[in-house]
Formats: sequence, structure tokens, C-alpha cells
Amino acid sequence: LNQVVFRSGDSVASTSIDPGTMTQDQIRKRIELLLAAAEFRGRGVGILSEGVQLGNGGGIPAVTITAFIEQLKQYKQPLDIEAVAAEMIYTAGPLKVQLIASQSGQVVFRAG
Repeated sequence: LNQVVFRSGDSVASTSIDPGTMTQDQIRKRIELLLAAAEFRGRGVGILSEGVQLGNGGGIPAVTITAFIEQLKQYKQPLDIEAVAAEMIYTAGPLKVQLIASQSGQVVFRAG
């Protein structure tokens, strides 16, 4: 059966980033790990399709990730980064997420 596994806005995976002390490459790797964790969690709850999509697009566009990293680098304080379901996600997939950067529980910006 094609069942709902995540509702729009549900947290799929999260991590912390400190742009003040991390290089751009370290930030990129942390985001890649976040997306890999989101995919792993999706598989764990039964999503059949492979990979993670950002928003409504196919795959994760490098331009979008680069722009998100540039926004992260504007902040010199630690931020929480979360991959949240961009829409209702079913077991048939795909797993579409939105990246959200927040500080002290307040959304600073998002991608996707």
C-alpha cells in the first residue's frame, strides 16, 4: 500500500553547522551527510524511490546547494540545519525535502 510516511513540514533529518569556524568544504560535506541521513531515514520508513529531491525539482541542484552554503557563510554563529518534508511523502516516493536554517528555534532562511 502507498501510505503516508511524512507530512509536509515533518523533520526528516537535522544537523548543526558553525559557519564561523567551518570552511565551505566542511559545510558542504555536512549538508551532504544531512541529505544522506534523510535518504537513510526515508528508506527506513519504507520509501521505495532512491535519492532525495530538493523541493519540487529532481535531485539536488548544485546551484541551489551552493547558494544555500553562501547564505550560511553570512552567519558567524552556529545554526541548526534541518531537512523537512516539502510535501506529503508516500512510500512510493520521492522524498522531497526543504533545507531550513534556524537559530534559537527561529527560521533564518530556507532552500527548496
